[in-house]
Amino acid sequence: MPLSAPGRTKPPTHNIPRRCHIDSIGQNRISQIQRPLACRNLAAAALRLLPRIKLTTVRQDPDSARNLAIRDVLMTADSSAMVRCVVPALGDKPMNGPGEKATMPILPAAIRAARHGAKDLPLVRVDTYGAELRDASGQGFLGDRASNRAFIAILEDWRERVRRGCGEDPFGDQRPSGEIDRQELDRVLQAAEADPEAAGLVQSAIEDFAQEMAGVVRRLLRLPQWKGTERIALGGGFLGSRVGRLAVGRVGILLKAGGERVQMSPVSRHPDDAALCGTVHLAPPELLRQCDVVLAADIGGTNIRAGLVSLGQREEGLLSQANVLFSELWRHADEKPEREEAVDRLASMLSKLARRADEKGMRLCNVIGVGCPGLIRDDGVIERGGQNLPGGGWEDASFNFPARLATVLTKSGQSEPLVILHNDAVVQGLSETSAMQDIEHWAVLTIGTGLGNARFTNQR
Repeated sequence: MPLSAPGRTKPPTHNIPRRCHIDSIGQNRISQIQRPLACRNLAAAALRLLPRIKLTTVRQDPDSARNLAIRDVLMTADSSAMVRCVVPALGDKPMNGPGEKATMPILPAAIRAARHGAKDLPLVRVDTYGAELRDASGQGFLGDRASNRAFIAILEDWRERVRRGCGEDPFGDQRPSGEIDRQELDRVLQAAEADPEAAGLVQSAIEDFAQEMAGVVRRLLRLPQWKGTERIALGGGFLGSRVGRLAVGRVGILLKAGGERVQMSPVSRHPDDAALCGTVHLAPPELLRQCDVVLAADIGGTNIRAGLVSLGQREEGLLSQANVLFSELWRHADEKPEREEAVDRLASMLSKLARRADEKGMRLCNVIGVGCPGLIRDDGVIERGGQNLPGGGWEDASFNFPARLATVLTKSGQSEPLVILHNDAVVQGLSETSAMQDIEHWAVLTIGTGLGNARFTNQR
């Protein structure tokens, strides 16, 4: 079973080829590359060994090239070819005789779904993501004005104004605004009758934040790639509070009052679950048809979440009923781990969830979807935007996070998974795919440690 628990006896492989030969790779002739591996992991191995070339043909060992049936579909790195990995199926006619070469069929749509940072997915095209807008001074980014940190700074500014005006700060003169969580702010709003000034202070911060965010949205809507955007979903941890929802509502009113023909609405799932559910859209549909659940992870500047996502009923491939069955949360910002420690900890969280799937008798897909901040290259390297990730160094050209995570999981005694990486705002947006089928162009904004953004066009 994929991602089997460490120490468990693996189920029989039924003579799955343990060695594959890559004979022709694009225009580069490779006489023979051999690597002991299960056939279903051939493409993942090719991705690590040869990250930017086209795999065209595969020859299997003569003693195992008969009685085969198509089972898994994996991808090559450059999205131009697809390898169908095969395992024996009793009773099937031989596909190839001993020593014959097997050329695997090409499925472009499935490949596009499996690439890191893919633009074309089965249901949507990612028109753009991670747009960076400079402020008027040219020294900073507009998105920095509409993040969790921005709201904390605005709240602190209002508290300072009250103190300078000889008023009493309802949160105490010495307490930093960063120590006031959103749940406490929600309670202040709910107790407005008892302490209207405290509620008014919070409401003032919400208003200023909404004004800043409305300005950011207006700038995004002027970008050529955002032209014609009909609806924007807002996600991220900030939306998990009444303060966040009031701010979003105020942004929508400001935009409408200014003549912007765009709808604003919170993501339909809980903000903690949206990104995890969205990652299932990264996997090739051919793989998902054989599974009940998928492992997913969401890496942010403050927390790392891992989840076991149920696919539910897949009506017309929309995955509208995907939901998080179990999840693990690690607030890494409190511990300040090194990068490798963070990868190891995430692998441990995923392994624990895989064991739960095994205990429940669920069919676990051997694909892990991961969302994280930054611009994701098609080989899995984070090109930029990963500066807030734990330990630093995630943008190093020599560090390939998906490959590293797969290696750690394999060393722990599990079968090697296919890890697919994409931007965190993109995967949050993908969770809204089924809710956006009545329009053509839509977008998502995620309010967290920073402000993430992505814009989509429906494929059907």
